[in-house]
Formats: sequence, structure tokens, C-alpha cells
Amino acid sequence: MSIKIPTFLKSKVLNVFNIILLFIAAIQYSLLTSVSEGKKSILILTVDFFLDYKIKFIPGFLIFYLSVYILFVLLIIYLIRKKDAFDLSVFLMSVVLMWSLINFAHCFIFTLNGIRPEITSDGFFFAAVHRLYSSVKGVNGLPSWHASTAILCAIALSRANFQKRIYIYIWVFLICLSPLFIKMNYIVEVMLALPLPFLCYSISEKAMKYSASKEIIHEITRTFTLESLVQSVAIGLRDEGTIVSLIQGLKRMEKNTDEKDDEEIRKICLVFD
Repeated sequence: MSIKIPTFLKSKVLNVFNIILLFIAAIQYSLLTSVSEGKKSILILTVDFFLDYKIKFIPGFLIFYLSVYILFVLLIIYLIRKKDAFDLSVFLMSVVLMWSLINFAHCFIFTLNGIRPEITSDGFFFAAVHRLYSSVKGVNGLPSWHASTAILCAIALSRANFQKRIYIYIWVFLICLSPLFIKMNYIVEVMLALPLPFLCYSISEKAMKYSASKEIIHEITRTFTLESLVQSVAIGLRDEGTIVSLIQGLKRMEKNTDEKDDEEIRKICLVFD
């Protein structure tokens, strides 16, 4: 009995490179949780100012705070279904780069959180926020991971020409506000997160475009070299055996042809028979 392979697994979008990037991104996220306590940080700062204390505590914003994970997963699914390997590669590379930089920053700098209220009220959201406070031990990451990740997802969807981008922008805006309203981050930490995803996505996009252009040039050069040379020689040769010998010689010289290339060259030879 044969096993039916899902269509999306056959897609070139999930190539080896993108799978490796996903694996590295998962490692970076696991490292993020391991350094979240701030015990190994060299420098612990306080970056609060009066506006941080003016923002009202709204525990219901925990929904938007945690929804960044949903946004991230939906974006991955969208790019896979869109079957655009380039957009997925750029996004995953920017994720790896940005999370690596954030983890690096967290290893050296953490900020003490002095604006978290004492949870005394009953209710689902109050209890959930209290559990969240207990998991991060009174320190913040600089910059805000949630804000930077949400903005990066918005950039990727915009570059992928997602049609209903306005809803994504509103969603991302609420995610960026959520750390402030549940007192998980200072304003400075969220503000520092704004330029980072743009920088990482730009670097990743340029790197992928450079890599893609090299592959295209190599393919054009290989095709031009083989086809033009065989056609030129075939004009003066009518013996198929001689042309086949020429093909084998080219294969030894360039070491770039495969069975598909040989078949295409044989079709060229038939034109001159």
C-alpha cells in the first residue's frame, strides 16, 4: 500500500535550505526562553520614564500579546501555500538574524521591570497575567521580542502582496501596544524594536537576491556554453557518433551537465540529421 505524500511537502518552497532555517529559528527561540530570566546578563538597567506609569493596566491585551504566535504560524502557512520559496527564505533568514541579535542583546542587557502591578483581582485574564509575570522573574528583554516579531511578520506579508494588509497592520499595531498595557515592557523597549525587523529583512532580502542572481548567471552561462558550442560544431558535423563524443568531452570539462542536459543536446543534434 503506497503512502500518499501531502502536496505541500512536494513543493519546492519547503526545500532543504528553508527547513534548515526553520530548525535554526526553533533553536533561537528555545535560547530566548532559556535566557529570559536575566541571570547571566552583564548589565541590568532601568529605562522607565513618566509615560510608562501613565499607561493603564489592561489585562485583556494579553490576547494580542500571545497572538503573535498565531500570526507567525499563519504567515508560514500562507507563504507555503503561496509557493514562493524566495519570500519564505527571506522571511526565515530575517527571523534567524533578528532572533539571534535579540538573544545576543539579552545575554548582555536586561531591564528591571518596576511597573508591573500586584495582581489582587480575580478573573481569567488577571490570573493569566500573574502566571506570565511569574515566568519572567521581574526582568524585561531589550528590545521587545513580541513587537519586533510582529512587525517582521507585517513586512513579510506586505512584500508577499497579501491583499488584506490593513487588517494585518491593525493586528500588528495591537500586538506592539500589548506589552505596554500588560506592563511587560517599557516604551523604550518597544520603540527600540521598531527598526530592527526592517534592518534584518533588508539584509536578508539583499543576501537572497545576490545568491539568486549568481545561480541565474551560472545557469545562463552553462546553457549558453553548451547549446551554442554544440550547435556551432553540429553545423559542420553530420555524424551523430562524433557529436555524442563531443558531448562527453564537454561533460568531462565542465562537470555541470546531467541527464536532462544530455537529452536536450541530443534533441539539438536531431535537428541537423
